[in-house]
Amino acid sequence: MSLSWLHRVSADKWVDMRTRKTMSGEDILLYVMSHEDDEENNFLLEQNAGIKSLKGKISMMKGYCGRVRLISEQRLIRKSDKLGRDDEIIEVINELPERLQREISKVSEQYSAIANSLDRTYPQRLFSAPDISMDEEEYQQLLEDATSKFKNLERYYLVDTPLIGGEQPYKEKYANALKIYFEDFSKKYETFEKLIKKLDLFIRIINSRLSFKKIRISKERRLEVIDIDAEDKQLELTQLSSGEKQEIVLFYELIFATQPGTLLLLDEPEISLHISWQNKFMDDLLYSNPRIFHYDYSCMEMTAVADDKVFRNFAIECYHGSMNPFELRLFVLKELSWLSCMKKLNFERDCDIKFEKLPFDNFVLQTSVPLNEAVLSELKSRNPGKIPNGMVNDAMDLCGNISSLSEYLAITQGHDFISLFHAVCSKVHTQRKQYSIQTIALSLRCSYNEAAFRTTDLDSAMQRYSSSACIYFLNC
Repeated sequence: MSLSWLHRVSADKWVDMRTRKTMSGEDILLYVMSHEDDEENNFLLEQNAGIKSLKGKISMMKGYCGRVRLISEQRLIRKSDKLGRDDEIIEVINELPERLQREISKVSEQYSAIANSLDRTYPQRLFSAPDISMDEEEYQQLLEDATSKFKNLERYYLVDTPLIGGEQPYKEKYANALKIYFEDFSKKYETFEKLIKKLDLFIRIINSRLSFKKIRISKERRLEVIDIDAEDKQLELTQLSSGEKQEIVLFYELIFATQPGTLLLLDEPEISLHISWQNKFMDDLLYSNPRIFHYDYSCMEMTAVADDKVFRNFAIECYHGSMNPFELRLFVLKELSWLSCMKKLNFERDCDIKFEKLPFDNFVLQTSVPLNEAVLSELKSRNPGKIPNGMVNDAMDLCGNISSLSEYLAITQGHDFISLFHAVCSKVHTQRKQYSIQTIALSLRCSYNEAAFRTTDLDSAMQRYSSSACIYFLNC
């Protein structure tokens, strides 16, 4: 790629010499196509037939969808994009206070520009204005409106100039000056109005989730977490649970970093969320951005597993052991039931236990202990001191209450089923062809059965939102 601001540092890595950030080939392509107004970028697009064709297809898709943004599953950490620090892992939540400070400062600069312009021309406008008739009642209404707006500004430390005192009696001879003053204040306030609505929404949503703590905006215009019982006790953002971090990061991205009208693609928005938070999630999501495309591979996978015909054909291709397809399905679901119940209790009790990417192949192929014992040992090593006393037995009691296939299917997560299914298939295979976890996952997703999905609680909930014209479905 021939661009003057680009310097190649390895086979698949470049540096933007203007910002000193590292970029992949994909990063460069996306940047160039989104900055067509740059003469150099446009020249490159026009000279490369492949890129030009891709640009045309993307432009056509933009015509259908408008602005699109993906918020991926991996929201809490990211790799550094600074030169020489490619392997550095950054906790995204630690960046939010500074990002919010910059957001507020940007709007404050706009406010200052408008305020300076109005203040500079105030005398001229006052002397040239015709006499204005304003009685005391109108004065009180304007004062009350201005006072309400000023309290909004004070709440987030957005201004440090006091409003005119409400204790001063109304004097008709100052009617012109006061009328222009109130009009100017309203124009200044408009600069902050959108930001205040965003801050109100963000703080309302997050504080409705937090227990014994709350977030607020500090005098330094930074995001901070404090103890409800001792407001002078500030907590580090890193001290929050993974579910609390997910909520803060996700809703910050939605409210402050997503332009209005953007079509959002959310990857596993419910990840790490307390079960009660999941019930509120869609309502809050619609307040923050009304154009949403929510997809969930786990649901697609499990509706395919639930379909007898689909699963039978699938299992015959992948498994060559002694169980028939339906015995195999029930075996995998039962083996996972204790783990599924542990995950359910983890959500309900907000224990912040890490379950991600359990090595089922190791459990099945390399150990002789029962699966539950192997999983518990792995969880304890990953989460020292986080598994409460009695939680393991409570999960076993929950398992004992599950009896039907539909109950097993309802509580099992798709990636757990695929991982254990792959391990069981691998154990009985010797010379036969083995399929990777990725192939098994893609096969199930491609076998997704819409009719089966229509019987789920998730579909019922989504239809409720659809009927109120809050959310729309893409039919593929």
